[in-house]
This record gives sequence, structure tokens and C-alpha cells, in this order.
Amino acid sequence: MESKNITTFDGKSLYFWSSPVDKPIHNLLIVHGFGEYSERYLDLAKRLNNEQISVFAFDLRGHGRSEGIRSYISKFEDYIADLTVIASLVKEMAKTDRITLLGHSMGGLIAAIYVARFQENIRAAVFSSPFFGLSMEVPFIKRLAGNIASALLPSFSMPAGIKGELCTHDEQIAKSYDTDPMINKYATARWFTEIVKTQKGIEDIARKIEVPVAILAAGDDRLVSLEAEKRFFEHLKSTDKYMKIFDGFYHEIFNEVRKEEAIKELIDWLKKH
Repeated sequence: MESKNITTFDGKSLYFWSSPVDKPIHNLLIVHGFGEYSERYLDLAKRLNNEQISVFAFDLRGHGRSEGIRSYISKFEDYIADLTVIASLVKEMAKTDRITLLGHSMGGLIAAIYVARFQENIRAAVFSSPFFGLSMEVPFIKRLAGNIASALLPSFSMPAGIKGELCTHDEQIAKSYDTDPMINKYATARWFTEIVKTQKGIEDIARKIEVPVAILAAGDDRLVSLEAEKRFFEHLKSTDKYMKIFDGFYHEIFNEVRKEEAIKELIDWLKKH
């Protein structure tokens, strides 16, 4: 694994790493979820390398080792612009015209929008527990407060309410999530309103996607909406689409007690595409 810092469109530094193999069957770029960071996928990368899949990943702005106010964006488009820079780099490094995306949770939301806009760059896309909607409806008063704070104090942060026990049944990984200083436990007001605004248009995004897509969903997800994932799947324009729901799984399917099921599903699907 080799790492370096990449300067993105507005001058911020993004942490990037690569784990390539000779003669890869896929060049896979991972887009991680909210609050976490890309090196949490190193074990998955090793498994994929063993299957002749090159893996690339980066820390989103405001996450991990990348620059930026923690969990803050002025607009959601900043994430898309960052992914555009990184995807171009991966294409250049891999000497290929098309790459494969794996987006987890919020990374799935980011990746879906990128895929819809730049399908000529994409061979296939996998969304794991994509954050197309919240698992529970946010009360109107909280939404109103969030909108006001976003306008007046956009970087105001509040506890995100995500705990390890909501992510996985694996007690060791859950504890590690709660104690890992690299994982940000807060969300900013502007981040919240930008996410909600973006999610409202996700079905329109699905109608534009024509490349092969797989959705790997957690059947007992406490963080994102399984129903929103199903609606996205139904609206996909692609004729090559697949959805697998892992019964009893929490949000982080690749960190679950039964993670081998999810990893095998991912690898098997990639080998077919």
C-alpha cells in the first residue's frame, strides 16, 4: 500500500492510498462513509487484492487525514468535485478509461451522483448500505433548527449519534469504532442540510444511471433507510442491476460478524462484471 496527499480543486489536501495488483480484473475506488476514513477498508482491500482487484481509496474532506473542518461542507458539490479529481487520478494510475466504484453509506450517495454524471468513466458501481435516506424521520422542529443553524452558524457541530453498536454486531469492532480518535462523532449544521437536500433528488439520479449496479444492503440497518435503497433500485435505468439484502446485518456489512457473506457477494458480483 502506497499513500500520498492530493491537492483537490480548491487547494485542500486529500489523503489518498493505492493497493494495486498486476493485471487487475477491476480497478476499484472506495468512497467511505460519514465520520470514518479510508484505512478502515484496508482488510477488505487485501481480500480484493487476492482476487486480482486493484484498490484505491481516499479520505473525504473533513475526514481522516484529509484537510477541512471536521464533517463540514459548504455545499455537497464539494464532495463530487473531490471525487472527480481522485477518479481522474485513478484512471491515470491504472491506465484505464473506466473504473469501478464502491461507495459505502454517505460514500454511496456521493458515488451515485458521480456515476450519473460521468458514466463514460465507470465500468460498474457497488453501493453498500448507501445513505439515500435516514432510517428514522427527523422531527420538523429539528429540521427547522438545522436549517436556521446552517444559515447562521454553518460550522456549528452537534453529536451525530452514531455508535459502534449501531454499525456492527462484532463487539470488538464496535468498541474500536467508539474509541478511534480518527472517527469523528459530530456533524455540522451545513453538512446536515446539504445531505437532506441532496437525498431529495436521489430517485432522479437513479433514473439516469445505465451502468451495471449492485446494492448490498443491511437488513437490520439502524442508520440508513432500507426503503430508500429499495426505491433507488426500482428507479435505476440500468438493465444490469442487482440488490442483495443481508438479513440481520447492521450498517457496516463488511465489518459484521458474518462479513464473509458480504465480501463473497461483492467479489462474486465483480467477477461477473
